[in-house]
Amino acid sequence: MYTYNDIINILAPHTSNILVDKILYFEHGKYIYVLKNVSISDMSFLKKDTKLYSSNLFLVIESLYQSTMLFCDLSGLSKEITNIQLGSVETTIQPGDTLCIEVKVIEKSNHLMRLEGRVMKEGQIIFNPKIAIKVN
Repeated sequence: MYTYNDIINILAPHTSNILVDKILYFEHGKYIYVLKNVSISDMSFLKKDTKLYSSNLFLVIESLYQSTMLFCDLSGLSKEITNIQLGSVETTIQPGDTLCIEVKVIEKSNHLMRLEGRVMKEGQIIFNPKIAIKVN
């Protein structure tokens, strides 16, 4: 099991605000499932950093990005994301909410790996992008 300190050590080079709270399940090169407990401090951080997006979308995208970075690091994969198909977030996110985030491999070639991201709140999918990363 990975601790919060493991998460900080992996994500610190990529971001100053760690949003992933816990890794619940990880399967090397195939799948990661993490939790994000939304706090008041997350929302205040978002107020100053979200000029182009709604704070809900920004929180979800950044949490998904960090989950993808964890997956890549723990799997020994490149962290070069080449494409994310964005969409909208279908709900309001507030302090006290828990987001469940899945990243799984759906296709792999010699040069590219396609991932499916899934962000859920209360069992409902609220964001479901496709992600492409460069394979070493």
